[in-house]
Amino acid sequence: MFPRNAHVVLAADKIGQGLFEQIKRQLVMYPDVGFIAIDTFQAIRGKEIKKNDVYGNDVEELRQIKKFALDNNICILLVHHTRKMKDDDDIFNSILGSSGIRGTVDTMIMLSKKKFTDEDTLMSISGRSIETKEYIVRLDKTNFAWSMVGNAEEELRKKRKTDYDNSILVRTVKWLIGRNPFGWTGTASDILKAAHDMDAKTPSESPEAIGQAITKWKNQLYYDGIDHSDKRTGKERKHTFFKRVPPQRSMFGEKEE
Repeated sequence: MFPRNAHVVLAADKIGQGLFEQIKRQLVMYPDVGFIAIDTFQAIRGKEIKKNDVYGNDVEELRQIKKFALDNNICILLVHHTRKMKDDDDIFNSILGSSGIRGTVDTMIMLSKKKFTDEDTLMSISGRSIETKEYIVRLDKTNFAWSMVGNAEEELRKKRKTDYDNSILVRTVKWLIGRNPFGWTGTASDILKAAHDMDAKTPSESPEAIGQAITKWKNQLYYDGIDHSDKRTGKERKHTFFKRVPPQRSMFGEKEE
């Protein structure tokens, strides 16, 4: 729900061309204001201060904004864009502009998704006086408010465990071993046939997808007490699964009961 004490200005002047004077007038009208969000940073950027010096321009404009915020005892949030090319090693390197932005602001908050349609969003936070953290947040489309889902590492582990438990391969292998306690051997196509027998419906996966799932979940199956080996015979590759003594700790960092 939109806060009652929020004030919206639809048009902002630029840095060096009246922006700070405009904000000052708002602060005089509404002295209780302590937080200002500017969407976007690019919209308020003024004329080039240092010709052909992207780093210098970034630093100087942000320095002016920081000084104004400190002088008036307010927090200013700048909404900014990211590059099209992502940096998987350091997500903050995806911020559009020079490294001067990262070196000048007090705090950075990045919102990112692997896919646009993903429900959950990764929120990465880093700053001068705070520990770098990652969280999973979710937007409630009813009241347009963000809510905290949990720590990113914990949520990723939960999701991976859910994906593992729901995998057609994992469920079928466990079902087959339950019926064949001394081990089971067959092709990827045989696993699909067994999946049909288990659920009484035709799986949508292909033999190739089953082969990929075996590669993906092989280590997790091992920590779940299931060994796997394979051998090619002619044009076919046969997979063998058998139960062994369960480990002391599961693949998801939980102690076995």
